[in-house]
Parts: sequence; C-alpha cells; structure tokens
Amino acid sequence: LASFTSLLAFGPAEQRGAAQTPTMAFATPTKVRPEAAWTGNNAGKRSGRGWVSKAHPDLAVLVDDTPEKAGWAEACSPAAAGTVASRHRHKLYQDEQEFGPIRPPPGLAWPDSEVVGSAQKKVLQCASADEAAGTGFEPNSDRLVELLRKALQEQDVQAKCDEEGFVNLQALFKVRPDLQKICRCSASLLSAIEQSASSLIRADKGRRRVRLLSLEEVVREEAERLMQNTPFGVLPVTSLLSSAVLADGMAEVEDAESLLRAAFANDSSEVILRESWLVKRPRSSKQRLAMEALFSEQSLAKEPKLRAKLKERADGEVPLTWIIARYSAKLGIDILQENPRSAEAAARDLSEALRESEVVIVDHQRLTARLAVSYPEVLARRHVESEMVAQRPQGVAKCEMGRSKAKEAPATGQSQGAGRTVAQLRQLLDFYFEPFTLQNNRFLLDLITKRIPPPQEKGPWLSKTLLNLSFSFEDLHGLGRIMAAWGKLKMQPSWTSELQNLKHLRCHDDGKLQLSANLEVRSFVRAAHADKELASSVVQYLSATREVRGQAPRGVVSVVSYAVNDVFADHLGLQGSQRQSKIKRQLLVHHADVICLQGLDVDADGKGVAAALAEEGYGFACARAKGEANSIFWDRSRWKLLGQEDCAASISVSLQPFEDPKVQVRVVCLQGKMSCLAGSGLAQLFGASDPMGLGPLIACTDLSCLGGAEAAGIVEELIRLPSVAEEVLGSELAAPMPDLAPLWGSELRPARSASGLNRLRQPDAVFFRDMVPVTCLSGHTEGYLRTLESEEVVKQFPSFRVPIVAAFDWRRPFVPAGGWSSPAPCNRVRL
Repeated sequence: LASFTSLLAFGPAEQRGAAQTPTMAFATPTKVRPEAAWTGNNAGKRSGRGWVSKAHPDLAVLVDDTPEKAGWAEACSPAAAGTVASRHRHKLYQDEQEFGPIRPPPGLAWPDSEVVGSAQKKVLQCASADEAAGTGFEPNSDRLVELLRKALQEQDVQAKCDEEGFVNLQALFKVRPDLQKICRCSASLLSAIEQSASSLIRADKGRRRVRLLSLEEVVREEAERLMQNTPFGVLPVTSLLSSAVLADGMAEVEDAESLLRAAFANDSSEVILRESWLVKRPRSSKQRLAMEALFSEQSLAKEPKLRAKLKERADGEVPLTWIIARYSAKLGIDILQENPRSAEAAARDLSEALRESEVVIVDHQRLTARLAVSYPEVLARRHVESEMVAQRPQGVAKCEMGRSKAKEAPATGQSQGAGRTVAQLRQLLDFYFEPFTLQNNRFLLDLITKRIPPPQEKGPWLSKTLLNLSFSFEDLHGLGRIMAAWGKLKMQPSWTSELQNLKHLRCHDDGKLQLSANLEVRSFVRAAHADKELASSVVQYLSATREVRGQAPRGVVSVVSYAVNDVFADHLGLQGSQRQSKIKRQLLVHHADVICLQGLDVDADGKGVAAALAEEGYGFACARAKGEANSIFWDRSRWKLLGQEDCAASISVSLQPFEDPKVQVRVVCLQGKMSCLAGSGLAQLFGASDPMGLGPLIACTDLSCLGGAEAAGIVEELIRLPSVAEEVLGSELAAPMPDLAPLWGSELRPARSASGLNRLRQPDAVFFRDMVPVTCLSGHTEGYLRTLESEEVVKQFPSFRVPIVAAFDWRRPFVPAGGWSSPAPCNRVRL
C-alpha cells in the first residue's frame, strides 16, 4: 500500500453517486485478504467521499467526485484524506513512472479491470498535463531531495560550484529550470532539505546555496543518527557499515578503515572511534571545541559584546559565568535561569573541559578564561571601523550619496522622521541625567570627575557646583543610543530649538548642554593618612569607565555594604521589580572586591541579584535562619575563599588575595538584633578562635533594629572597632526613613516630621581592624535629604538606605590619631 502496488477498485462511474461500500484488494506479509469491509464517512473533501477500514483503521481511501477529476482514488492515512487532489495525482504518476504499470498482487484480480484501466489512464493524463505546465502538484520532501541530489551530480551544475563546493540556488534554477517548476521557489527547496529524513545535501539558508555531502560527512551523520537509537551510547562499526545509506558510497572505497578514522577524527563529529566501536564524544570535549570556536577570529568578528568584555581587563580575562550566561546554547550547557549555584557549577565543569585547550587559557581558581594570544590588532581595527560606520548619522550618508536625492525627499516625511528622533532623544536625555542614573553610571561619573574639581569639604558635589557642568554631545560618545539619535537630528537646521524644556538639562544655541536640576552626586573622599597616588588609582578603578579604569591597585580591598531586606520583602508587582533592578545597578556600578548584602537570600527572592553578580565573576556564601538571611560576594579573579562560619543568619568568610597568599582578610556580614547578641557564636565570626590571630577584618552591619549606627556599642564585638565613615567623613551616612504605615494604599513614601520635612536615620555602618582606610564614598547633605519630594526619595533611594562604599590598605595597620583608648560606654539608645 505504501507504494500503491495494490490499487483501489470501485464500481462504474454512474453508480458512484450512491452511498455504496467500495472493495479493496491488498496483500500483507502474513495473510491475503481479497476483500476488506469499509465504512463510509465524510472525509472532509468538498465533493468527494472517504472511507476508513474497519480492519485497518490507520488506512483510508479517498474518492474524488468532482467532474474534472472523476475516476481516480488513492489510499492514504485518515488524517491525510483531505489533501489536495493535485498531490494525489502526482503521487500516483510518480509511482507509475518508478515502479512501472500498477498490477494487482499475485493470485488476485481486480473486480472491474475496465474501470481501473480507465481511471489509471485519466490519472496519467492529468498528471502529465500538470508536469508539462509546471503546476498542479507538490512532490513530497524525500522525492524533491532525491531530484535535487541527482541534479547536483550533473557536470553542468558542478561547474557552478564555488570554492566551498556550494551551488547558489538561483544559478541551479538557471541550469535546471524544470527543478524550479517542481519546487516553485528556493524557500520550499530549503524546507524540503530540512524535513527530509535521509538528506545527503548540506543547505546554507543564509546564503541560499546547497552542496552534496562528502562521504566522510555522510558517514558522520549516519553514525550520529544510529547512535541516537542505541540505549547505551555504544555502536559496533559493523552496524554502521551495514547501513543502506552507506552501501553505494562504501562499495567504491578501497580502505574503509582509513575513511572511518578520518571521518571521526573531525572536531565537528559527535561520535568518535574506539577500536571496533563507536561511542559518543565526551561532553567535555564538545565544550572545549565549542569554546575554542567561540574565541576564534571569525566568531569574535561577529560578537561585539565578547570583544568589549575582553578589553575590560588588561589581561583579557573574562568570567566563565558571564560566558555561560550569554552563550550557553552554543556551548551546549543547560543552566537554570537566575540560579547562581547552577551557573557556578557549570563554570567549574567548563574550566575542567578547557584544561587541555591550547587556544583558551583558564584559571581554575578564578574561574576566568582568556585567549592564549591576544586576538589580532587587525580584528580590533575592523571592529572600530564597523562601529564608526554603524554610528554614522544617516543624514551624512545620504549627503555623501548625493545631496540631490535628499532634496527630492518629501517635506512631510522629513518632518515626521525628525519628530520621532526628537522625541527619542528627549527621552534618552531625561533618563540618563535623572539623579539616580547620573549617580550610577560610570561614564557620567567619569565625565563629572574630569570636568569638576573634587568638593572642598568632605561630602558630595553640591547642586550649585553641578550647575556649572557644561558639555557637548561629542562628550557623550560613550552613550551609544544618544549619539545615534543626535546624529540623525543634527542635520536639521534648527535642531537645538527642538531640545528645550528638558527635565534635567538646558540646551544652548551653540549645542552645549548644561545641568539645570537641583541634585547632588556623591563623591569619593580620600582618607587623611592615605597615600594620594594610591587613593587616586583606587578612585579611578571604582568610578572610571571600564576601558580606562585599569587593574585593581595592589594591597587594596574595596567593599560595598548594603541592607536590602526591605526591597526583597516588597511584593508590590511592578514597583517591587523596579526597586530590585535599581539595586542591581547600584551593586554593579563600582565592581568592588567584596559585597555584603544584609537581608538577601540567594535561594529565595534574591536569586536574581545573586545570578547577576555571579555572571560578573563573583563567588558567594549565604547564611539563613528563622526567615532572615545575609550574603557575602567576592571577586573570584582576586580572592580565594578559605573558610566560612555562620551564627544563625550572620556570616563571616576568610578570603585570601591571589597577589599575597600570606594575607587573610575576614569579612563579617550581620544584622544587629537582640536575638543574635546572646551566646558566644558572634565572637567566633570575628575570629576570636582564629589560630592565625586577629588580622585584617571588615564588618558590614545593619544596626537599624538596635537604633542605628549610634548604638553600635551594644554589640560587644564592635566596641573597639573604628567605623570607616566616622574616620574618613566625620559622621555616619544618613538616609531617609521610610513610613512604615502609609496613609494611602501600599505606596512607598518617606516618614515626615511635624515640620513637614523628611525624617532621617543612620542605620548602617562598616567597621574595620588592622587596615588603613584609603577612601570612602560620601553621603548626601542633610538639607538635600530632608527637602526631597516623596517621589524623588523613592526614585533615588530604592531601599531607603545609602550603600556604603570604601577601600582599605591591608599592608598598613590602623592607629588612631590620638592612640588607642577605651571608648566611653554608650548610654543612649535610639528607639
């Protein structure tokens, strides 16, 4: 039945209108049934009838009663009983040409040979006419691929092959126009190659070209196909050689063993040869080959993000977690989305897979990868040229092609395009220069640092100073979207008049931009006893653009302390997700060595932030107890984890810098609550039983539950530890206090005093030991914080806290200016 060697028989044409049951003669491997009972039902044909067999429900017969196609029938599946008549006629015609005249099975006779003969004759006539016209039938994928394979073997077609052996489909159709009539278009031909189960043709969809597979490629594909059906991933070579697909090709090969060894030695093969067996290529080997292909010159030319990441560091190292997050599909790695533990485990497996690579060098401790040799300068130059072309204004390109064409453009189209560009540019300028973005964008911070001198006092850049900041659009070359929009707009004669009434900027007639909003920007303040050159290099590393920030200064550890428990307890839908996205930007802007997050659970609501930090090369440790959690992150490229200790939800880790293995820095992250102060477990976090002695220590604390940083004396372990904000800035950092019981809905707002001003608090502090502070990021002035509008407070302070950013020199011990003395006992508690 599959090849239509048993034909359907039915009654005379004048009896087809009656609801009768046709008979069918067919043979099976086990027994012969001269007749089978059929049940009539409507098969969905517009003017036909279909029947499904009782004995064989997977078979059906389709009879067409339309006047122009009367007298033919076909066996098919019930689901295909409603297909177009042209396909059936062509299929019968092709079977007739391939298998010869259709005859009944041995020992059987057709019930009405005259009717069958007339039906065959009419079918052949219709199919011949359709083929001559080039329309009316659609061959299946296997038949079309077979016709294409025969065409590619012809000498006229092979003369059109390029250096890679491909033939362009348009050139193929010129040589073989009959093939174009059958498939109608190149898209259907490429689709047939993709759908064909036994295709011996390689298709390049992007460039619309095809070629025959070499014998080695056929061997590899057939081995991979057979390997998918083996339960244990092992296949004898004899099973492969006995495949019908390889019968014709292997018959002409003299040395089959050499052919197999050459075929499976190819790096693209998923199967390798082991003596007389075929086995699947190990996963590590496939990952190594995929990684080397990703770092090849051809791939780097197409991956601008990877090129930019290679340029961020002087040594060209890229975190493996970052590579996995963006190229997991190419590497064949399956990881759970926003799961930092899955990404870290995949990075360790990938580092082991690259152990024998000669192209990619991996640091197994830092979990970073780099090229064995820097990629060629010509590739970098080509990248710069491509970016310059991409950023060139469209107006300039049009003028170079011909100014006359630009003049012929309709005035209405120019005005509409300019209007959209103006609206886009205004939105971008309002977004980038709002206070929160301005404070957390490295390029803009670097611009302010270069144009405005440091504040005279230990504090932020004040509003009256920032109002003097003036710059041009050319100075914003690092903001690609703004430059692209401005490039389109600057060709207009009066484009400056279109950029009036911006939210945070003022555009002058000469094209200069000037800040006009009342805002403050936090600045880094150098410690009194810190070396000026060292402090300058630290500030550059923490705030300059990544292209010029350079390497981390030796002997210095930078830290960010941030309490985010209120943010991740916020389940207010869009508002909560916006606050969390802002937290990510605040944490990633400085790329500090250590990040302590009070209230973050990496396995619960904080897994998104943890995954973002893990992609940038951070390791992490987390402690949780009774619904509370604290997490510590460290830069794997600089630090090695030596140990971890927990006390309820409080946590401490011991880190060793790769540049100085003799040093150990202990980092403590805790939330000061009365429940965690009882017992001796807290003393262990601070290294009370450390055999190496006390040594350098950083304690990042959230003391809001004890009354703020002023109540640090309640915690016995913090009594003799100096605060970095007190030592460098003169006071702890203040932040707006949230209103715990808002009057309307669930909207966030700051708490107000009786005078209508914002209430402030000093909830957090960073303490240190046996190190010298180098610099600390300032806070805001009290007047600025108290007079902010409620909406601005929520926008600029997503957690109603101020992240503490500081840097320390572990090579020098800290000695207070007045010497060590026991502090006076604290007799005040903020309620």
